[in-house]
Amino acid sequence: MLFRSNAPAGQRDVCDKCHQEMQTGARRGKEHLNDPSYPKLLKAGENLCADYLDVWANDLALAFAQGHPMLTKSQLRGFYGQIKRLEASLSRNRPFDDIVCELTRLKPLVHTRFARNKIPLEFKTFIEKNVAAAVASKEQFNAFVRHFEAVAAFCEGRIKEGEAR
Repeated sequence: MLFRSNAPAGQRDVCDKCHQEMQTGARRGKEHLNDPSYPKLLKAGENLCADYLDVWANDLALAFAQGHPMLTKSQLRGFYGQIKRLEASLSRNRPFDDIVCELTRLKPLVHTRFARNKIPLEFKTFIEKNVAAAVASKEQFNAFVRHFEAVAAFCEGRIKEGEAR
């Protein structure tokens, strides 16, 4: 089953049109991750690209919800929480080089979770590509935080509690 539903077996809790839109969004999310320019979070002039907070974030959330194994809320919260702690450390004047070291540690962690079949490939790719971009500067890191916030918000109601099956 691609869409995580609470409906009885054989039934959907969304109409056919909405179901098709979710399938299309998930497919676009996977395409975004495979785009060589992803993530180009900051446009020229150091402004965050609005698509990363809206369309792309929604598509990525749909891809995570339909990935195999299923991304759980606890897995998402673990990575998101670490990013938010790093953001708070940076705001308390912790040197950015320290943040870079901690941020880079997420790449082997996400690799291990993927190797243990705990997270979908789409989420692994999301973390790896965004960490690689975020270590470039404080501005890129802050853009990643905003992007991850939007993705996490769009994941609400689409991913479930508990361990991946």
